[in-house]
Amino acid sequence: MAPGAGLVKTGENNRGINSRWYPETLARRIREIGMNIGRMSFFTGDGFTLMDEYLADENVAFYVDPPYMKAARRLYRNWDIDHRKLFEKMASVSGAFLMSYDNDRKIQDLAREFGFRCRPVRMKNTHHAEMTELLISRDLSWLDVNGSEQPQVSKVKSSRSLQDSLVYHR
Repeated sequence: MAPGAGLVKTGENNRGINSRWYPETLARRIREIGMNIGRMSFFTGDGFTLMDEYLADENVAFYVDPPYMKAARRLYRNWDIDHRKLFEKMASVSGAFLMSYDNDRKIQDLAREFGFRCRPVRMKNTHHAEMTELLISRDLSWLDVNGSEQPQVSKVKSSRSLQDSLVYHR
């Protein structure tokens, strides 16, 4: 997180941690992680190094949630990543992947350049404003009931919290 960020700050409307984390949602997510803990490994460090280790393993699925282009400088200490390098890396993985990104024209262009599909999905930011972020992968047909992908929408600002790497094992 960015310098000065913390869990006990006053938050929006003096709600502290409750302005960012919803206790019921957090508890549910912790329980879901607990049910699948044997299938997960957590890695703290350079995500590019981790990807190199598993590039050729088609049984590894990557979920990549990099620091977003717009809000990253404000939110993170280690925010400056090479987005092109990330897209190049994902193009070389043997297994499946899903990336989430801010809905930005530059990111949409990179997705097209590398032959990936991208789809805007609705989300709420920390101020409860409805926005869109992008899901990016080789195939997003699983998002559609009828199997056809929808057109993209224009760019929207988005913000994210702490980023971690997570590897699922089959």
